[in-house]
Amino acid sequence: VGYFNLSIFGPADFGRGPYVLTKSDRMQGFTLGVNIPLWFYPQSTKVKAAELHTKIAQSDYNYNKDLFEGQFDESYTLYLKYQSSISFYKKSALINSKAIIKEAARAYEAKEIGYVDYLTVVSNALTIESNYLNVIHQNNMAVLKLQYLVSK
Repeated sequence: VGYFNLSIFGPADFGRGPYVLTKSDRMQGFTLGVNIPLWFYPQSTKVKAAELHTKIAQSDYNYNKDLFEGQFDESYTLYLKYQSSISFYKKSALINSKAIIKEAARAYEAKEIGYVDYLTVVSNALTIESNYLNVIHQNNMAVLKLQYLVSK
């Protein structure tokens, strides 16, 4: 839709003989038009490309969602495993380790075992305690990973 207002001056012929237009003679009017594209192919390919980009984005979303859920499930399973191990160490392994060290010290002082045997027994007991500390560390790492994944 449009509106026009023109000033034309100079000689003109409207079919009734020569005529001279002045600046005060004005021509006014409206225009109305409809735009029909002659080629639909470029527009349809743009639509197809947008649909393809949507499918790609959906595929990326599904992949990342599955990846996240897998990482979360793995971390949670590790966390539960380490909690179970910590419970085991607290309930029996650490108690037994301390008892082993105490009994080895008593046996060494009573000359029932030699120094090498004493060191071997104490070393094994300390390995149990070292493994307990390692499990605590792994548990803390699993908790940190879970917190990281939850914050995503």
